[in-house]
Amino acid sequence: EGQIMFMESFKRYAEDLGMEVIDVNADNNVEEQDRQCSDLIAQGVNALVTVPVDSEAIVACVDRATDAGIPVFGIDRQPFSPDTVMTVMSNNYQAGQQGAQCVVDRLTEKYGEPTGIVLEITGDLGTNVAQLRGNGFNDEMANYPDIEVITQPTDWLPETGADVVQSTLAAEPELDAVYWHSDFTGAGVIPAMEEIGFLKPVGEEGHIYVCGIDGDPASLDRIRAGSQDATVNQPMLDFGVLAEFVKKYLDGEELSTGTYEQDGAMWSPAEIEDTEYGLTMLLGTWLVTQENVEDPTLWGNQ
Repeated sequence: EGQIMFMESFKRYAEDLGMEVIDVNADNNVEEQDRQCSDLIAQGVNALVTVPVDSEAIVACVDRATDAGIPVFGIDRQPFSPDTVMTVMSNNYQAGQQGAQCVVDRLTEKYGEPTGIVLEITGDLGTNVAQLRGNGFNDEMANYPDIEVITQPTDWLPETGADVVQSTLAAEPELDAVYWHSDFTGAGVIPAMEEIGFLKPVGEEGHIYVCGIDGDPASLDRIRAGSQDATVNQPMLDFGVLAEFVKKYLDGEELSTGTYEQDGAMWSPAEIEDTEYGLTMLLGTWLVTQENVEDPTLWGNQ
């Protein structure tokens, strides 16, 4: 749902600027994405915008496109190539920090101090998104040595998340909280917890705190229902702002670092930084709980 949402966002922004967008879907397959890259280069597109299945594997595509005179931009995930012109993505490190603080706050409410056992369910650690969401979470958690963090990978898959949470609860039945890198994975975790009798509503004795990242429609429904405490919202409706920079670059303007502001946007201001993988614009993220879950501007409520 998130991928569809920001693809539509990019198309909307681009078409408003008079650009035509050809969209292809690699279905999370590295080899297919590489073939699509070659096809688009052969078609003679003016620019490539990619959501890398794998941030390292996409480098070969960036190299071929750059050699053909086609600039490459990233959206949502950063290609690990110095030839990438620019990437627009959420501030995933910040999102990880916000997820950690959410968990810390709830454990402090429970025990009177920050202590307990937390399961971190990662995404695909071959993507910089999962790396950043993990680093932000664990760097923040390092400030609380009495909280034990158990980290398990899932490659974003709900079925793997289900297996991970069930095996973890079998070994650690006193688990206090779960943090996952993507609410998409959580779609498998929650039913798995219910299946083995560990899903208690928010506020009930035995409730395991749950915080995720993304803010998809299912996570907002789980927050309403009381099976998930919180999620960190991504500003996917405005990822398409990248199109403005693609247009400027194609028109011969030099892109540079600085602060980008959009009136009324929760993610604004956003800093544009120069990194080893080209310019990077990080859009701010924010926590969603029962208090603000009905906000109509959340992408999961669209």
